[in-house]
Amino acid sequence: MHPIPLADKVDVDHLLVGPGGVFSINTKHHHKKAVWVGDDSVKVNHGKPAPYARKSRAEAKRVARVLEHYCGFPVPVEPVLVFVGVTDLKVVATQLSVRVYREREVAALAPLSGVLTVEQVEQVYGVARHRQAWSQA
Repeated sequence: MHPIPLADKVDVDHLLVGPGGVFSINTKHHHKKAVWVGDDSVKVNHGKPAPYARKSRAEAKRVARVLEHYCGFPVPVEPVLVFVGVTDLKVVATQLSVRVYREREVAALAPLSGVLTVEQVEQVYGVARHRQAWSQA
């Protein structure tokens, strides 16, 4: 699903729901630029650190709170950063709790399983589709 507007003029770029869990995907377009990702910061073309990883984790927590509230069971949500159009992506994080991909690598999430049952996937997806669920997020 995409995009999902939240209460404070922020949105979740993409939400992926499947047997491998829920992934809150934050896309960043940096056409023809090099990106360096550390534990808590991202640098584009050796510029100032950007808090993309921290913001992605916070966004995933907001998504989990909404889904758990309406589903009535724990819904693990993993933050994902996807860089689009970059010339180089270097991930040097040691404790990174955010998955980091180029746009063509997102397919790596498809074969994941064992986190949600088929019934849970259907319930989470049903909740996620309702805009009213996100109005107070």
